[in-house]
Amino acid sequence: MICKLKNSDYKLKELSNRGWLIFIIYSSFMICNLCFGEAAPWISGHAITPSISYQYRIEQRPGMHQQIHRVIADLRGENVSVGLIPSGDFPKGLEYASSVRTRTNAQVVVPAPLFIKSGVERFLPLGSLLIGENPAVQKFGYPLICARPLNRIFLLPNGGGIGAPNRMDAETSGSIAIEGYNIEPERRGFYLFTKIFSPITGRQFALWGAEECLWLERVSSGDASLYTIRRITQTEQTAHIPDKSLLLVSVNQKRRAEASGFAVRSRVRLVSENPALLQFAFCGGPQFLKDGEYDEEAVKAFCALPGAPAFSHYTERKARLALTLDASQRYLGVYAVDQKGFMREGMSLEEFAEFLKGEGATDAAALPDGDMASLILPDGLMNATPSGLESPSLAFLTISERATEKGRAVNLLRSVPNSITACGAEPRNPPDALKDGSYSLADSLDNYWEHASLDPSHQHGILIDLLKPYSLDAIEVYHAEEAGFSPHYNARLLSIYGGERDKNSMEKIMDIVNRDGRSCQRAAFPANCRLRYIRIEFAQPSAFSNISCVRLAEVVLLGRLE
Repeated sequence: MICKLKNSDYKLKELSNRGWLIFIIYSSFMICNLCFGEAAPWISGHAITPSISYQYRIEQRPGMHQQIHRVIADLRGENVSVGLIPSGDFPKGLEYASSVRTRTNAQVVVPAPLFIKSGVERFLPLGSLLIGENPAVQKFGYPLICARPLNRIFLLPNGGGIGAPNRMDAETSGSIAIEGYNIEPERRGFYLFTKIFSPITGRQFALWGAEECLWLERVSSGDASLYTIRRITQTEQTAHIPDKSLLLVSVNQKRRAEASGFAVRSRVRLVSENPALLQFAFCGGPQFLKDGEYDEEAVKAFCALPGAPAFSHYTERKARLALTLDASQRYLGVYAVDQKGFMREGMSLEEFAEFLKGEGATDAAALPDGDMASLILPDGLMNATPSGLESPSLAFLTISERATEKGRAVNLLRSVPNSITACGAEPRNPPDALKDGSYSLADSLDNYWEHASLDPSHQHGILIDLLKPYSLDAIEVYHAEEAGFSPHYNARLLSIYGGERDKNSMEKIMDIVNRDGRSCQRAAFPANCRLRYIRIEFAQPSAFSNISCVRLAEVVLLGRLE
């Protein structure tokens, strides 16, 4: 006999079922919210150095606990360097990443496989990321001299082909091969000259077909291969090359040197290579994110290389490690996704690409994953997968920022606390933009300070307060043309005033005349010049008549730390 439920019992069961239904709907909503809602926030507060930061975040869903780690390095940092370091006993043995960090004093170390080519031995690269400064390249044999910009990263899909390139090509990697050294140019290319070939007259430049000159100034006496590009000039006038400086002359080139990353105030290294000797390239995986889009064909082409993993390796969810660049080529990122949990997690490469796009990355190259997906960081900070510490390697990517030495000339506006005030500023172009030319709100490629006034007689100026006196060596001023404007907007006259203690009683130091409206100028301060306050006043550019307006890209104040 089946007993019928009483009315009260039926209602009680109905309420119970409704409760379970509400609970299930709510739980489903929560799970969906965890899956598709806002991402977990980055946990900050882990600044490694002023220009290198580390953060991590935790994503939790039912049955999953996943950590994502990132290191962001500002490649424009005053002392930031990115290098490819071979093991200490290369090529005989391997080394652990932790010992590399101790040996090199690098803040971040990433294990990496190494491409080797020596004689008949050949290990094919699995995609490569070439670094502007490569200290592993041997310097013996008849040299092929190349100039390379530092702190610029170039991603080459699949190693540039089946094998690594014999040398970094100017169009794809930002290097310039030097055709001659202190010799008369015989064909198109770049030629390097020292003081012993000086002076070079404008007539000689015309006979050679020279188009532009890059003036290179040695950074320190202890490193004869490292230079800073101080200015780029045309070749009409006679060139006198001073001591510890070089002149790089472009002869019959169709493109300007800036296209390869050789811009004013960037650092370059002169290196010698011999294609028959050892060559090095940073390897690991395909460039799966290119110009902000996931490139599946590049991944498939990479997987077709000998020794590469199957395509399914990148479609499955696994621990991932990648190097990234943003559109400005300023910020280098290292992202690690771990795979430590009691459910299958990690990301496919396409999911990883979508995640990195949300982070602002436009280009990314995959690095060894699994247990090798490791970031070796300073003590006290977390590693992505500590098991990677137990995996020795032949080579390592290092990111470091050395401490500024006392007595060394640095850009004080980027190295010490300071403030800049101005006669006025447009809302999106404040005077702080002058410190590094990259203010985040600027619309142009390079940032600038701008102020306009309806009064044509308005005196434009800025006041720099270094908060205490410093010994000053020189000042560099980069005008509006450096921010993408016409040279007509460049100021024609700058007056420099300074004071050691009182900003209300400053004396005139010098005038910087810019009759030709050039985009950048450099002027030395008088000997033993110690200042805290520096005021710069600007004459009206010729482009304006009815209003008063000034645009300035950057100011570099070179001084000595005490």
